[in-house]
Amino acid sequence: PCEGCDLGFYSPVGVTVCTPCSSGRADLDHNPSTPCDFCHAGSFSAPQAWACVDCRAGLFDGDFDPSTPCSSCLVGQFSASTSTRCTVCLAGTADTDDDPGTPCADCSAGRFAPINTTWCTDCVGGTADLDQTAATQCTPCSAGRYSAHAATRCEVCVAGRIDDDADPSTECVSCQPGQYSDSESTTCTTCVAGWADHDSDPATECVRCTEGHYAGAGETVCASCAAGEYDGDRDASTPC
Repeated sequence: PCEGCDLGFYSPVGVTVCTPCSSGRADLDHNPSTPCDFCHAGSFSAPQAWACVDCRAGLFDGDFDPSTPCSSCLVGQFSASTSTRCTVCLAGTADTDDDPGTPCADCSAGRFAPINTTWCTDCVGGTADLDQTAATQCTPCSAGRYSAHAATRCEVCVAGRIDDDADPSTECVSCQPGQYSDSESTTCTTCVAGWADHDSDPATECVRCTEGHYAGAGETVCASCAAGEYDGDRDASTPC
């Protein structure tokens, strides 16, 4: 009697030999009387196969040739199983585990990533993720503001404190007694003669000395005319 063909082989009527399934084909129905089937896109097979092997996650069928093994995606890319191409990590995401079989990870707030990268970059001091969009680079803080590492906003130099070094990565410094500043300032304003920083609060403006008192530039108090002296010119910027 005729002998049955093994799995991975087939023969039509009247043929004296069993023909092996070639690479890229497989005996999917396990029926030796039918020709071998082509493997679907995203899979492959070796000769004499009775099943197709799916490209696993991280691999892809780039040449659409089921007779060749799947190729590996590069770092900064990923693919699901049975893929025919690799997907590049979009801007704002990164292949942080260097594993093309896993999806790209979203960068957290205060960080950014260009397209096709393996890491998220922290916003350095002096810059901030103002739009909280990891696909865009960090924005430098403007004068009178500052930020720390991986910040999502620029801090304002409040009244009485200034950005004295024009370096947005350093914190603001306080004005000296006899001076004041508005918010977001880069310099302190010294109280002019006739005016004084009476409350020693650099966040408030200087106060004009009243009649019978005077003060030099940068003073914190208005001095009173002593006994036997008077404010003849009524000019608080000159001594009695």
